[in-house]
Amino acid sequence: MSKIQGGCLCGAIRYQSESKPSRMVASDCRHCQKHAVAAIAVSVGIPERTLRVRGLIPSVYEDIRPSGSVILRSFCPDCGTPLFTETDGEPTMIFINAASLDDDSWVQPQVFHKAARYRQKIEPAKQEHRSSKVLEWPKRELRVKVS
Repeated sequence: MSKIQGGCLCGAIRYQSESKPSRMVASDCRHCQKHAVAAIAVSVGIPERTLRVRGLIPSVYEDIRPSGSVILRSFCPDCGTPLFTETDGEPTMIFINAASLDDDSWVQPQVFHKAARYRQKIEPAKQEHRSSKVLEWPKRELRVKVS
């Protein structure tokens, strides 16, 4: 892997980074599943300052998890491809949806966030639309450079 690069399905957003991944994560938490539209969401974490984005400005959904933590989930406003995830717990990292990479042959998750074991012990929370909202890119504090 010489550089990380990829984009959305329609090609309106492209990204790249020269950074090596800090972490590769697989998650089966319900929020990640819904964002990735898959049973397992796989993402590649890099320092957010190294990501360069060109093309359309991604749309951003502010996901407030049942724990109260905030996750920003970016996607293409034209085709809906999920691209990036940012968490308030790791403000210097950005996680790239592995399915959006041009070449994902090198991706091998090292960390697995196993949420299923918790689902069995906790009563299902009543689903309600909390204060989650779609944010406009300029109004948020994303430090990714857009060119």
